[in-house]
Formats: sequence, C-alpha cells, structure tokens
Amino acid sequence: METYIVNGVSIEYDTFDLVNMELFGTEVERLKDFADSIKGKTYETFADSVSDLREMCEGIKDFFDCVVGEGTSEKVFGTRVNALDMTQAYHNFVAEVSARMQNGFSAPVAPAMNREQRRAAEREQRRAEAKAKAEAKRRAE
Repeated sequence: METYIVNGVSIEYDTFDLVNMELFGTEVERLKDFADSIKGKTYETFADSVSDLREMCEGIKDFFDCVVGEGTSEKVFGTRVNALDMTQAYHNFVAEVSARMQNGFSAPVAPAMNREQRRAAEREQRRAEAKAKAEAKRRAE
C-alpha cells in the first residue's frame, strides 16, 4: 500500500493490487476518451464550454471514487469544483501511479553484475564447458 498526496491530502492506494491496476487503466482510458471528444471543439457560448468542463470534473471525481474508494473525491476536493485543482490533481496522481508501476516492474530481481564480475562468470562457464567436453571425450575412448 502506497501513500499519495492528492491536492494536499494524503491517500492510501494499493498500486499493485490487480483489481486496482485494471480499474486504474480502464478509468484513465475513459477520461482520455472524453477529453479527446471535446478537444478542438468550438462552442457557441461560454456556458457550453463550462458544461463540458463540469462533465470532465465530474468524471475526475468518479475516477477517484471508483479507483481509490468511495468518498475519496470529497475528501480530496471538498464540496467545491475547481477545474484547475481537479485536473492538476488527476494528472499528478496518474503520473505518480504510472511511474510507480513502471519502476516497480522494471526493478532488477537480482543485483546487476559489473563488467569484471560478468567476464569472470563467463570464463568460469567456458572452463566448465571445456571440462565437460574433455570428460565426455575421455569416456568415449
């Protein structure tokens, strides 16, 4: 379980829980699809643009409630709907979780050998192979 700071609020999130990973991916795609649908859209009135922005903010609240747990959006954002705070918090959380996932799975399982150690291991392997060949040849004679 990891702790993330979202909009100044500390939240617990189990990044590597398989259900969480699946929900995270699905919900990120859902919001990305919505953002793509309004990208480059022209509005007749300012109110029309606010309507889409409000829908995006509701999507962000749904994202946090679905992915992290019911009530998280109210804990993180309160009752106000500040579009800038919400979009920044969403992008920061997604970036942090994504980086944690990438680093968690790319960490080496065993410590990497330096060049000298790797060459010594390769020489030892060649010695063992040569010894096995000589042994097999001697048995065959």
